[in-house]
Amino acid sequence: MTGQDVRRHHRTDDDRGGDFDGAVPDPDVVAEAWDTWRAEVRFAERLVAQSPSLDITAEESGQGEDHGVISLREVLVHVIEEYAGHTRPRRLPARADRRQSRPVAPVSAATGRTHTAQTRKYGT
Repeated sequence: MTGQDVRRHHRTDDDRGGDFDGAVPDPDVVAEAWDTWRAEVRFAERLVAQSPSLDITAEESGQGEDHGVISLREVLVHVIEEYAGHTRPRRLPARADRRQSRPVAPVSAATGRTHTAQTRKYGT
């Protein structure tokens, strides 16, 4: 979106799995990861705030054959989808449960656990 040529964090051409392989429970590694994430969030917030519209576009980059033009709106929707996909087990019913029309026990916002009455009724 900005036309900048940037390198990926924690990953190189020589070590394509570095973003996962380097994720170790070391306090310094964790602190660096949080610092990097916060810096990227600040950058993204500035980009969105300074953009004339969510409909601005750029050439999509990345892996695979699905390249083309992508809008800022599409990027933001994808980010939301990614966050939702990683937080789903705690907050949203699984797609498989909806497809099977199987009721899902509601989750308490306070405790993150299913409500007892629903748990007994549906066995989840």
